[in-house]
Amino acid sequence: MATVTRVLPWTITAAGDVLTFTYAADGRRHSFPRVWNGRGLGVTEADLPAFTRALAQVPGSENVIPSQDDRTGETRPSWSQPRYDQDESFVYITGPCHLPRPLPGYAPTSTFTIDIRHIAALRARLTAFLRTREKTLSPRRR
Repeated sequence: MATVTRVLPWTITAAGDVLTFTYAADGRRHSFPRVWNGRGLGVTEADLPAFTRALAQVPGSENVIPSQDDRTGETRPSWSQPRYDQDESFVYITGPCHLPRPLPGYAPTSTFTIDIRHIAALRARLTAFLRTREKTLSPRRR
Protein backbone atom coordinates (compact mmCIF):
# COMPACT_ATOMS: atom_id res chain seq x y z
CA MET A 1 0.00 0.00 0.00
CA ALA A 2 1.37 3.41 -0.98
CA THR A 3 1.42 6.40 1.35
CA VAL A 4 0.91 9.87 -0.13
CA THR A 5 2.22 13.15 1.31
CA ARG A 6 1.24 16.52 -0.21
CA VAL A 7 2.92 19.86 0.32
CA LEU A 8 2.04 21.93 -2.73
CA PRO A 9 3.40 21.88 -5.35
CA TRP A 10 4.87 18.51 -4.29
CA THR A 11 3.26 15.10 -3.93
CA ILE A 12 5.37 12.27 -2.53
CA THR A 13 4.23 8.68 -2.91
CA ALA A 14 5.99 6.12 -0.72
CA ALA A 15 5.87 2.55 -1.98
CA GLY A 16 8.22 0.22 -0.18
CA ASP A 17 11.68 1.76 0.04
CA VAL A 18 11.21 4.14 -2.90
CA LEU A 19 9.71 7.62 -2.86
CA THR A 20 8.22 9.05 -6.04
CA PHE A 21 8.16 12.85 -6.17
CA THR A 22 5.62 14.54 -8.43
CA TYR A 23 5.75 18.27 -9.11
CA ALA A 24 2.52 20.08 -10.03
CA ALA A 25 3.85 22.93 -12.12
CA ASP A 26 0.69 24.40 -13.64
CA GLY A 27 2.37 24.60 -17.03
CA ARG A 28 5.57 26.25 -15.75
CA ARG A 29 7.98 23.78 -17.40
CA HIS A 30 10.89 26.17 -16.80
CA SER A 31 10.40 25.62 -13.07
CA PHE A 32 10.27 21.81 -13.23
CA PRO A 33 12.86 20.10 -11.06
CA ARG A 34 15.94 19.01 -12.96
CA VAL A 35 17.35 15.54 -12.46
CA TRP A 36 20.57 14.03 -13.73
CA ASN A 37 19.76 10.36 -13.43
CA GLY A 38 21.69 8.85 -10.52
CA ARG A 39 23.80 11.98 -10.12
CA GLY A 40 21.83 14.97 -8.90
CA LEU A 41 18.80 17.16 -8.42
CA GLY A 42 17.99 20.81 -9.08
CA VAL A 43 15.03 22.67 -7.56
CA THR A 44 14.09 26.31 -8.04
CA GLU A 45 14.96 28.56 -5.14
CA ALA A 46 11.25 29.47 -4.85
CA ASP A 47 10.18 25.79 -4.58
CA LEU A 48 12.98 24.68 -2.24
CA PRO A 49 11.27 25.55 1.10
CA ALA A 50 8.14 23.57 0.18
CA PHE A 51 10.28 20.67 -1.06
CA THR A 52 12.20 20.62 2.23
CA ARG A 53 8.93 20.74 4.23
CA ALA A 54 7.60 17.85 2.13
CA LEU A 55 10.74 15.81 2.92
CA ALA A 56 10.13 16.38 6.63
CA GLN A 57 6.61 14.98 6.33
CA VAL A 58 7.49 11.68 4.65
CA PRO A 59 6.04 9.07 7.05
CA GLY A 60 8.65 6.85 8.62
CA SER A 61 11.69 8.63 7.17
CA GLU A 62 12.79 9.79 10.61
CA ASN A 63 13.08 6.14 11.69
CA VAL A 64 15.17 5.02 8.72
CA ILE A 65 18.75 4.14 9.48
CA PRO A 66 20.92 6.23 7.17
CA SER A 67 22.61 4.32 4.38
CA GLN A 68 26.31 3.47 4.78
CA ASP A 69 27.31 6.45 2.69
CA ASP A 70 25.33 8.88 4.87
CA ARG A 71 27.06 8.00 8.14
CA THR A 72 29.68 10.36 9.50
CA GLY A 73 33.25 9.31 8.92
CA GLU A 74 32.50 6.69 6.26
CA THR A 75 33.19 7.17 2.57
CA ARG A 76 31.65 10.05 0.69
CA PRO A 77 28.16 11.24 1.74
CA SER A 78 25.29 10.53 -0.66
CA TRP A 79 24.41 14.24 -1.02
CA SER A 80 26.81 17.09 -1.68
CA GLN A 81 26.52 20.58 -0.25
CA PRO A 82 23.78 22.42 -2.18
CA ARG A 83 24.97 24.96 -4.74
CA TYR A 84 22.92 27.99 -5.77
CA ASP A 85 23.03 29.01 -9.44
CA GLN A 86 22.03 32.67 -9.46
CA ASP A 87 21.70 32.78 -13.27
CA GLU A 88 18.97 30.14 -13.21
CA SER A 89 17.67 30.61 -9.62
CA PHE A 90 18.07 26.86 -9.07
CA VAL A 91 19.65 25.05 -6.15
CA TYR A 92 21.59 21.96 -7.23
CA ILE A 93 22.66 19.05 -5.06
CA THR A 94 24.59 16.03 -6.25
CA GLY A 95 23.14 12.73 -5.09
CA PRO A 96 21.14 9.56 -5.76
CA CYS A 97 18.05 10.83 -7.56
CA HIS A 98 16.49 8.94 -10.48
CA LEU A 99 14.33 9.64 -13.52
CA PRO A 100 11.59 7.28 -14.70
CA ARG A 101 13.52 7.05 -17.98
CA PRO A 102 17.25 7.90 -17.92
CA LEU A 103 18.29 10.95 -19.95
CA PRO A 104 21.73 12.60 -20.27
CA GLY A 105 22.57 15.61 -18.08
CA TYR A 106 20.08 17.60 -16.03
CA ALA A 107 16.62 17.05 -17.56
CA PRO A 108 13.44 18.91 -16.56
CA THR A 109 10.95 16.44 -15.12
CA SER A 110 7.70 16.42 -13.20
CA THR A 111 8.48 13.01 -11.63
CA PHE A 112 11.58 11.47 -10.05
CA THR A 113 12.47 8.92 -7.36
CA ILE A 114 14.77 8.73 -4.35
CA ASP A 115 15.29 5.75 -2.03
CA ILE A 116 13.86 6.47 1.42
CA ARG A 117 17.22 5.67 3.05
CA HIS A 118 18.65 8.86 1.46
CA ILE A 119 15.89 11.25 2.59
CA ALA A 120 17.23 12.11 6.07
CA ALA A 121 20.59 13.20 4.63
CA LEU A 122 18.94 15.19 1.83
CA ARG A 123 16.60 16.93 4.27
CA ALA A 124 19.53 17.80 6.57
CA ARG A 125 21.58 19.29 3.69
CA LEU A 126 18.68 21.36 2.38
CA THR A 127 17.58 22.56 5.82
CA ALA A 128 21.12 23.74 6.59
CA PHE A 129 21.32 25.46 3.18
CA LEU A 130 18.01 27.28 3.75
CA ARG A 131 19.08 28.45 7.23
CA THR A 132 22.37 29.76 5.89
CA ARG A 133 20.64 31.43 2.95
CA GLU A 134 18.09 33.04 5.27
CA LYS A 135 20.85 34.51 7.44
CA THR A 136 22.69 35.79 4.37
CA LEU A 137 19.62 37.42 2.85
CA SER A 138 18.01 38.85 5.99
CA PRO A 139 18.64 42.54 6.69
CA ARG A 140 21.28 43.27 9.26
CA ARG A 141 20.02 44.47 12.61
CA ARG A 142 21.63 47.45 14.25
